[in-house]
Amino acid sequence: MPRATGCATPRARSAPRSKSSGRTWPNSSRTTPVSEGMSSDRDVQLALRRQRLVMRSAQLRLTLAGQAEVLRAPLALADTARAGVQWLRQHPYALIGPVMLLAALRPARALRWAGRLWWGWRTFRQTGRWLAALQTQRR
Repeated sequence: MPRATGCATPRARSAPRSKSSGRTWPNSSRTTPVSEGMSSDRDVQLALRRQRLVMRSAQLRLTLAGQAEVLRAPLALADTARAGVQWLRQHPYALIGPVMLLAALRPARALRWAGRLWWGWRTFRQTGRWLAALQTQRR
């Protein structure tokens, strides 16, 4: 005797189901396969484990966000400094006015600072060359 389906015509019935539970995980288009020996008890255990893991992930994200809040002010300061350096690189002539004013008003101080800057630049370049040579020797 045929089984009653709720459909008026035999054409409206769906195709036979494949060996998948039809269950899809969030953010996934794949279905989970059904094993012949898988019980509903195992399904419940897996669902509970997944739920615990999702809750733990949410808790860890909140903890990380709270701990990262301490870094907000220093990182904002670093972003501001980086933006200022970037602006100065795009507008190098903005430094000429203050440097010329310093040289005109305090020539001895300007020469002292010029010497310090020259020494710093040479040291920076020499250190860069030394590190590059060290890196090529290690290869």
